[in-house]
Amino acid sequence: MSDFQFPIRKADGSPYKDADHVHRLLGDEQSGFYLLGQNRYWHGGIHISDRSAPQCVYNQPVRCIAEGEVVAYRLNKDYLVSQLEPESDAQKFQYSTSFCLVRHTHKSPPNPEEGPNHGKQNSLVFYSLYMHLLPYDCYRSDDPTYKKRVEVVIGGWSARNVPLGEPGSMKLGVISPGTQFDIVEESAPSNGYRFVKGVIVRGQVGRLKKGDEVWFADQRDGQAIRGEHGQLQLKPVAAPARTKPKYWQGRVTARVINDSGMQMYCPRANGEFGIPISSNCHLPHGYGFSFDSESTHPVRMQDGSVLPTAECIPYNAVIRGETMPQSYWAFVDDKSIEHLSVEPSRLDSVIVPGTPIPIKAGDPIGYLGLYEMPDGASKKTPHQMHFEIFTCDPGLDAFLNNDAKLTHGKQYLEVLKLQPTIVGRDTETDNPTYLFKDHIFALNALPIVKDENRNDAYQITVQERARTKGKPLRSLTALIKKDSVDQEGSGVRIVNQYDLSAIGFKVVEQHAQNSFNPLTPERIDSFYAHLHALADRNSDGDVTAEELQETLKNPEFRSRWSKLIAYHHTEWQTKSDGDRWQAYREQLKDNPDYLRHESERIDNLVFWDDVAKAVGLPEDGRVWHFHPVEFVAALSDNLIDEDSLDWLTVPHGQLTFDVEGNDVADPANGLHRYFSRKVHWPGGASGITIGRGYDLGQRPNPEIDLVSAGISEPLLGWLLGAKGLSGQAAQAYLGGATAGIKNSVISRKQQYDLFLPVYEEMKKNVLRISSDKRLLSDYGSLDWNNTHPKIQDVTVDLIYRGDYTAPSRAYIQRSIVENNFPAFCQIIRDRSRWPNVPPDRFNRRALYLSVTQ
Repeated sequence: MSDFQFPIRKADGSPYKDADHVHRLLGDEQSGFYLLGQNRYWHGGIHISDRSAPQCVYNQPVRCIAEGEVVAYRLNKDYLVSQLEPESDAQKFQYSTSFCLVRHTHKSPPNPEEGPNHGKQNSLVFYSLYMHLLPYDCYRSDDPTYKKRVEVVIGGWSARNVPLGEPGSMKLGVISPGTQFDIVEESAPSNGYRFVKGVIVRGQVGRLKKGDEVWFADQRDGQAIRGEHGQLQLKPVAAPARTKPKYWQGRVTARVINDSGMQMYCPRANGEFGIPISSNCHLPHGYGFSFDSESTHPVRMQDGSVLPTAECIPYNAVIRGETMPQSYWAFVDDKSIEHLSVEPSRLDSVIVPGTPIPIKAGDPIGYLGLYEMPDGASKKTPHQMHFEIFTCDPGLDAFLNNDAKLTHGKQYLEVLKLQPTIVGRDTETDNPTYLFKDHIFALNALPIVKDENRNDAYQITVQERARTKGKPLRSLTALIKKDSVDQEGSGVRIVNQYDLSAIGFKVVEQHAQNSFNPLTPERIDSFYAHLHALADRNSDGDVTAEELQETLKNPEFRSRWSKLIAYHHTEWQTKSDGDRWQAYREQLKDNPDYLRHESERIDNLVFWDDVAKAVGLPEDGRVWHFHPVEFVAALSDNLIDEDSLDWLTVPHGQLTFDVEGNDVADPANGLHRYFSRKVHWPGGASGITIGRGYDLGQRPNPEIDLVSAGISEPLLGWLLGAKGLSGQAAQAYLGGATAGIKNSVISRKQQYDLFLPVYEEMKKNVLRISSDKRLLSDYGSLDWNNTHPKIQDVTVDLIYRGDYTAPSRAYIQRSIVENNFPAFCQIIRDRSRWPNVPPDRFNRRALYLSVTQ
């Protein structure tokens, strides 16, 4: 099993293919970090909320990470409700205890080499848990952000650039039947007609395609326009319903998808599957039926596979002149039938299916449920999921240490600390120094250069904690001779993706078994103590969620932290009166209402003892926990490479990213002069730039950014030499570069990684300026997180190019603060407002606002 997926997808339904991307999304979360949860208590998973995955509230279901079988679940009918005060009119807080527990069996490819390990496989049984899922009744609620959508029934009429009668109105093409539009704006009626602006979501109009906007008439004299025979010209398209998971037990409505139809069998007899009713007794392809998924029976086939069977009831008594039996038995596997809907038979209770329910990677699990919490006099209202991966497999050590001795797959270079033959150089001071930490590098990402003796060497660049006070990190470079690799005593060896221990996965154990207190250095080993010290930014001996959130932005620290495997008691077993919650009760003893509130929730959430024996979980509740994102990344073979086109799409700031260069790598192409993945000087007051707008003349911490993106020597040192240079000084510096520097090309992923801090810096500048007392007095407070994403992107582009000035803010700030998208668009498209903006930039901004993505 190597088909792994992350549990969330992008808004368009496409999967995230890179762990770094998911880690960055989770950087927006404010609590629920791996190993450290709310109030610094133990936390065995991570939280994914509407801050990092808003699409998973209505549109994109949470997905199963890998093939497996559902061994337990609980589906709430509706949200549970808690109160801080017992009075009936006290503030109420909704929350979900719905969960799904999936068991997976992962096996590596067999060892192909002849010898004692031939055919051996590394294997691990593990579990994925999805907690706080959406209750059943909430699947009926509509998405409040869903735009009005219409489909053309009668075509042959015109679309325009602006409504008929307005200056410059012209036809763009003829609208065809079947075209669908999202209506985003309405105009006042003119000459009896009302025009609406629609974004094309299906079909095309002339040369315009999906995402483009057009205007067209939808009403005449206040009534919907009809054709000559009275048919409506447009029909509404209902909001898509949430996808219901297939693992729910209950009455399933389905249809036959097997081309040869569904063979009908006699009832089971003596525990054996029945015989065919007759050779030609089939339910034809496309016809519907129902069955009870809680009463299925597995049948082992001749090839060893196991398929579910059930008693089925056809919807039609007579089909094609043939009388159907009132009921019959049949195979109800996914290759034979399509699930249309299910009515759960049991709600609000823990269900352990008699036969585990097969599930595939990417299958829907549910949606983020609401989990409201008291927040002073108010409340927090996030939709969120607690997601964790754990194992109780006694073969974990063998799995981590590559017991099958596989040697293929992705390779890494392991470099141990304090090796006398490996001397690093501080990139700022050039002082020699040893490496004080062990490091792992993806071998295919390391440049090979010549050392002082003209021997081939791997060039490594690392970040380590500085020995100098006031400087948290330093960048070091070193050369590793290729012929020293794997030599005894060299401290350098090549390992592969199956050597999980060698590439950094390490088990840490909480020695205090009867406590949900957080992991602390004195309770576990020195490795964790070192990471704890790094995260403890103010050196007070404690690590807060805020400190951990900030420290996890360092990719190297994040990699080490997220490869910890914590052997710890699960948080889903012990009720609130148990010994493990003693410290928590002590902490809240002076706040009895809050203690009662939290205790009630704990008691409603636990489920371990209801499933442990049947599922095969340890009754004492102690299991090994993995960071879910890092675990999926380590075992997956289907993540994208560094030069995938996917890296040309960024989560924020797509406008600036697109206008700051192109990806035309062919020097023979005239557009190559705008190729951004080489060092360049854009001209004017700009500095040396690499990627889309990463200007070394303006970046405050280029060393950290460049090293984090994987930029290595000699390009790294040359770029750091350009720090602070601008204008003619930058031009001269580029002119003196070697051909090797000028021809160096960074990967698409490195360009992507370098753009993200640029966007964040520009966003911070917008927020800083908008918090000015005068602007607050004139326009009010800017709620950035609830501002239209296109307003965000264009505003960032304004400040990036220097157009977000005091004069421009006088006429655009109000539309930004009020999130008035039409007003904002009108100002950006008004050429008289932007006389100093180059025509191409002006047009690109206007076009960006016109196209829905």
